[in-house]
Amino acid sequence: MRAPHQRICVAFALLAVTVPLNAQHATTRNVGGLVITAAAADGSDRHLSLHVGSANGHTSDYVLGDMADPEHVTFELYDPGRLWVFDSSHVFLIDPAAERPIDEFMVHSRSLSPDRRYMAFERGIPNGAAIADSVCLVYDAEQPPIANSMDAELGIFRGLAVYPRENRQTQRYYAADSSRDAHRFVSPMTWISSTQFAFVDLFQNRASVVLVDVTSGLRAPRMTETPVDAETVVDEATLPRYLTPASALFISSIQMMSTDQQVTLRLHLRPERWLRSSFVDVPMTK
Repeated sequence: MRAPHQRICVAFALLAVTVPLNAQHATTRNVGGLVITAAAADGSDRHLSLHVGSANGHTSDYVLGDMADPEHVTFELYDPGRLWVFDSSHVFLIDPAAERPIDEFMVHSRSLSPDRRYMAFERGIPNGAAIADSVCLVYDAEQPPIANSMDAELGIFRGLAVYPRENRQTQRYYAADSSRDAHRFVSPMTWISSTQFAFVDLFQNRASVVLVDVTSGLRAPRMTETPVDAETVVDEATLPRYLTPASALFISSIQMMSTDQQVTLRLHLRPERWLRSSFVDVPMTK
C-alpha cells in the first residue's frame, strides 16, 4: 500500500498541435471575446481538442489529455492571457497567445474567486491512498506554475496549502499520519469576496467554519476558525447511533449575512429527519 506522503509522478499531455475536431460533437462558445471550439479529438476518447480564436485574428490549437467531453468542460477568462479550462477533476490554464498550455493539475471540489484570479480546491485523493484527508489548496493565475506548487519537481499536485495548518506549515500535500489526524470538508468552498472564501471542516467530531483571506498572498493567508454549535439544530433523540451532532450536518451552501458590526455566515443544511432547522448561523470575527 502506498504511504500517504509518497511522491506520485505522472506525465501529463500538454500538447499544442492541430488535431481534427469531431464535428458531430463540437461546441462553440464566446468567452470574453475569445471564440472557443471544443470537441473530442478524432481517434481518442480521452483527449479534448480546442481551437481558440482571438479578436485580433490570432488562433491557437490544443489537445488536452483526460478531458474528453466538451459538454462538461467550463471556460473562464481571468485576463486576456489566462484562460481556465476545467471539468470535474482536471484543470488547464492557457495563454491563448502561446503555443502550449501554462499548466495542468488535478482538483476536487474547486471554486473560482469572483474575479477569476484564484482557484480554491481540495487536493485529489489518488487511488490506493492510505488516508482520505481533506486539504485546501489555492492557485493564483497571476503566478507561474513553480510558484503555485509545493513540489519542486512539479508532480501531480498544484496549489499552495492554506488549511489544515499542518499542511501549510510543512508545505506538504500530505501531512496526516492517521485517520484520526485527517480533516474532512463537509461544505462547498464559497467565495464571499475576491480574496476571501469559507468552508466547513469536520475534525475529530468538531465542526468549524474556516474563513480564509488571501489578500496578503498565498504564502501568508489569514484564517479564522469558528466552531459550529451543532447541538442547537440537531435533535439527538432521532440521531442515528453512528453519527454525532457535528457529523450529522451536511452543508449544501454558505451565505454571507453582513452588517457594519458583524459578519455572519449562514450554513444551509441538507434536509434530514434529525434537524430542527434548515440552517445554522455562525457569527465570524470581523
